Parts: sequence; structure tokens; C-alpha cells
Amino acid sequence: MPAYEILVDALDDDVILELDTYWASVGGADVFELIPRLAGRIRFLHVKNEPPDDDDPPPLGTDLTGRMGEVVALGRPFVEMPVVEVVVHEGDVFPVLERNAGYFLRQVRS
Repeated sequence: MPAYEILVDALDDDVILELDTYWASVGGADVFELIPRLAGRIRFLHVKNEPPDDDDPPPLGTDLTGRMGEVVALGRPFVEMPVVEVVVHEGDVFPVLERNAGYFLRQVRS
């Protein structure tokens, strides 16, 4: 069983969830199956639209690289907002923030 589902099963059904799509997929979950199944509990999707770093662990579940538009569209009927992750190790963070915010605003509005 994927790690995320072990966590969710341990929580009370009334707990509202923020699904970190990257870590759920790293832990072995099929995010495209998980989102609709937990639709009654997921209110926030933790998303990232940057390519994975070389040292990121490979997903044991669904590879989400280049599929954030599909992820956001799947949650659109019930997710209150995407939570955009920006990881910057060096340099100016603002161009990355602007690029990610623009991308996800277009996904939410379309």
C-alpha cells in the first residue's frame, strides 16, 4: 500500500487533506486514481511545475512530470486552491514564482 494511503487511513474521515502530489507519487500512489477517490476530503493540491532535480527520488507511483495541467483539472471541481511549491537552491526566486503562479492561474481559470 502506498505511504500516503497508510497516512490517510490512519486519519479520521473528517480530516481535510492537502495532497502533495509529488510525494504521494514518490510513495507509490497513482495520483490520477487517488484524487477522485479522496475528492470528499482533498481541499488543497500541493503541486510543482518545475522539472525534477537530479537528486530527487524517482516516483514509485505515477510520474507527474509535465502533467500538472491534468492534475489541476482533475481536482478543479472540489479543490479550493493549488498550493504551488517553488524550490530554488540559488539565484533569484521571483522569476520562478512568477512562472509557476502564471501557469497555475491559467490552469485554475480554464
